[in-house]
Amino acid sequence: MLAVAAMAAPRMGLPGLWRAIEAMPGGGSGEPADRIGRRVERIGARIPGAQGCYPQAIAAAALLRYHGHSADLVIGVRTRPFGAHAWVESDGVAVTGGAEAPDFREIWRGRA
Repeated sequence: MLAVAAMAAPRMGLPGLWRAIEAMPGGGSGEPADRIGRRVERIGARIPGAQGCYPQAIAAAALLRYHGHSADLVIGVRTRPFGAHAWVESDGVAVTGGAEAPDFREIWRGRA
């Protein structure tokens, strides 16, 4: 999923990726949301092109949706120093990218 997210992100853009995630059928495997998030971050650190927050957030949102959890993909920015960040929340709790999230002002949120 991470490799697919890393390759698809530049080609499909956020609107296309988000439509695909929203269209995914939700399952319900019982896998805890926080475990999914930790797994995405751990594996993402090893895959070229998937180390960044954006492909990890896309993959986490898709996997959360697949496993029957809510998934909010959040995009935020900061001005000093300028930067952008993506993270995913499930039921109001950050499951990927959460450590950096407080430094960024939310500018977009999508719920799947």
